Amino acid sequence: MEKPTRGHHSKSVNVEKQTGFRRCVSAPMSWGSKPVTWFGLIACLYIIHSLSGLSHPPASHIVASASLAEKDELRISQVANDMSLLESRSKSDSVAVSEEKSPEYNTFHCEVIRRSHLYSKECGNEGTEGSRRRLLITGTGRSGTDFVHTLLTKLGLELSHDVRGPAKDGGVSWPEAFNEALCNHPHWNWKSKVGGGSNKGKFVTFKHVFHLVRHPLKQILSRANNGEWVTSENRRVTACNTVSDEGLNQTETKLNRAIMLTMRHWVLYNSFIEEYAEWRFRLEQLNEERDYIIEQIFTRADWETPHTNTTENAKVSTHKNGGHTKKPKGLALTWDMLFKLDPKYTELCQAMALKYGYEMDEEEILPNVRQTCPDGSVLTSGVDCWFRKKDGKWECMLSKPLCEP
Repeated sequence: MEKPTRGHHSKSVNVEKQTGFRRCVSAPMSWGSKPVTWFGLIACLYIIHSLSGLSHPPASHIVASASLAEKDELRISQVANDMSLLESRSKSDSVAVSEEKSPEYNTFHCEVIRRSHLYSKECGNEGTEGSRRRLLITGTGRSGTDFVHTLLTKLGLELSHDVRGPAKDGGVSWPEAFNEALCNHPHWNWKSKVGGGSNKGKFVTFKHVFHLVRHPLKQILSRANNGEWVTSENRRVTACNTVSDEGLNQTETKLNRAIMLTMRHWVLYNSFIEEYAEWRFRLEQLNEERDYIIEQIFTRADWETPHTNTTENAKVSTHKNGGHTKKPKGLALTWDMLFKLDPKYTELCQAMALKYGYEMDEEEILPNVRQTCPDGSVLTSGVDCWFRKKDGKWECMLSKPLCEP
């Protein structure tokens, strides 16, 4: 599925095209002087498209599986965008849709970056002068950010964790996966809690963003917090940025609803972060190959690697807990349990877990996630994500590969 994009790319318009454009906007059906009929509006927009070179991909190319209502919504939105563009052009003789914007500004890639804390001049996400930092490590809640923060602090970096930041070198924080442009997170976000004084309220960006992941079966149960996620502020913010709350079975127990919600949190936040993070590592690798991962963090962030035996001088257990998690005693999540609660997101979760390098028994892998073709080849499904047109929320669907005929 092609990912939908918002906005229009800047294009130049020659003199003849401008002349045709002016004829259209100065015709008797002009916006300000006389009522506009739908036929007249459509005819005028057609002229503008033909002359100025501004064109939209058909709705079927934007959302291949969109319903008729969604396609109508896309068309209405496109007409509204054209009208807004027409008004702005009729007020000036400028031939550019937007000035001082890079050619990349209106791409899907830039749209993702502007919803993040990653520094990008090309995409217009530079942040407040004086509030730019070197490194952000982000993931989902209970992915190990507290542990990683403690480990790197012991190695001499000045990093903050969640609400306590940002420090001089940056931070390790899952709430900063999305920025606060649309969804205020008053308890956590750095925009409202940047140490007070002259820094308070400034938007922080980071030169490097690394993606931290943890095995979903471990993370989901921990983040569910024995059902507490259902009534938490974290749930509200996740639902504001993503479609995590939609279609939830409200008849399930509080714990089961929390498990479904945190699985969706795992899928939607991780899928968004992987769109813009430059590197990803698994929490479990800090048990298996800690020195290598630490070396990679320092090298990729342009710091000198510590000249000590990091395993001996930064002893901290990966079982470190921030003290704000309650786990149900005796419960161990399985893929079968998750599938019975929420089939769609279990498939998405499995596909992403396999992509991230997590292993699972063949009998655990769901049929829609991995298939064996007649020629013997084995194909694993991917995950396609985009910002929903009507409200900008992040959503995903499984993308099944096709066997060769």
